[in-house]
Amino acid sequence: MTEDINKIRKLFIQQDHEEAFKQINFILESGRGAELRNQFLQTQIRYERIKKARIENQLSFDEASRESSKLDMAILALLDKLEKGSEGQESRDFSHMERVSFGELKGLSREKLLTYIQHFKNDITNGNTSSETYYCIGLVNLHLGLYDLAQNNLSKAIEIDPDEGRSYYFLALAKLQRRRPSNLIMPELKEIEQLVLAGISLSPSKAVFYCFLAYLKYEYYLMNGMSDGKPGVNELVNSGKSKSIDSTEIERLEEIQGIHNHIIVNYFKG
Repeated sequence: MTEDINKIRKLFIQQDHEEAFKQINFILESGRGAELRNQFLQTQIRYERIKKARIENQLSFDEASRESSKLDMAILALLDKLEKGSEGQESRDFSHMERVSFGELKGLSREKLLTYIQHFKNDITNGNTSSETYYCIGLVNLHLGLYDLAQNNLSKAIEIDPDEGRSYYFLALAKLQRRRPSNLIMPELKEIEQLVLAGISLSPSKAVFYCFLAYLKYEYYLMNGMSDGKPGVNELVNSGKSKSIDSTEIERLEEIQGIHNHIIVNYFKG
């Protein structure tokens, strides 16, 4: 049962809701967790309503993300109950998560996010010192605006696994600390640039990495009448737009950095 439940949890984390619901229904049809059938059915109906509202533009992106996050949390809590064979457990266990995303953090209270961090700290205390654990703590701290803590944990994640491009990207965002690039001193900018370039070299298909670096160079160099060097802003925009663009990742960059409707970002959204 535990192995089956963990597979379903991963499907939800990967946003493959359709397959996850199929697997849940298969378990329920086998007679396991019959007492939770109605609750799962209700959550599936809620999912279909949110999906329909999003398609018909009845919900904004933020509203849909918030509702989807709440729904995912409710479903994952039900999976915990199904695994334990009891409806009395209200706690949410995050131990199955290999990666945490901003989509899952959005809409959660500060208290819930701090609980998130404590869970991963307990993992470290219990000997789970994987790069994923430090990555998750760093990402939650970044979401909370605790930039120094985010930097420490993302740096540790890179130390353990230097081949994960996303860790460099989010470390660069943590070092920028939501400041305008034009307010940085040159050594700070160069350090952030090198981190993003490292992310690109490890994950060259990530359009959002090119978008972020183009934004940095546009704001610091071009807006101050300086040469943007190599790779330049135009080259980065063209390279990034040739990749498969994940609009959610671009919107997350806007949100983290507070750059809605920036000229560079709009190139990637257009």
